[in-house]
Amino acid sequence: MRQAALSMTRPHERPPLETLLARAAETASQIGPEFLAHAQKLDDLRRRFCGGRFHLAVLGQFKCGKSTLLNALTGDPVLPVGVVPLTAAPTFIQYGQSRAVRVIYRDGCPPDEFSGTGVDERRAWKPRT
Repeated sequence: MRQAALSMTRPHERPPLETLLARAAETASQIGPEFLAHAQKLDDLRRRFCGGRFHLAVLGQFKCGKSTLLNALTGDPVLPVGVVPLTAAPTFIQYGQSRAVRVIYRDGCPPDEFSGTGVDERRAWKPRT
C-alpha cells in the first residue's frame, strides 16, 4: 500500500478546502480498490462545498481544538482561541460579502452586530449580556 501526504509548498499558505478535498479524493482512489467508496464520498463533499451546499458540525469536549481546526479550514482566525473556553454557545460560520459578527438572542431581543475589520477588534468587541 502506498502512503500519500498532503504537502504544502509554504507553511503560511493554506490551500483552499476545495483543493484539499480534491487531493484527498484522488489519494483515496489511488490507495486501493477498497477506498474507492471513500474517494467518491470525498468528491461528492467537494462538489457540495463548491455549490454552497456544505454543512459541517464540529462537536467535542471543551478545549480540544475545535476552533483551531475551523480557523485552519477557513484560513483565517474567525473564531477566538484561548486558555479558557470562548465558544461555549452554538456558533455558526457562513460566507458573506464582508466580515461580520451577529449575536442572536433566544429571548427575542434584537441581534447585536459588529463588522470590525481586524482580528483584535473582533476579539475586543463584547455583545450585551
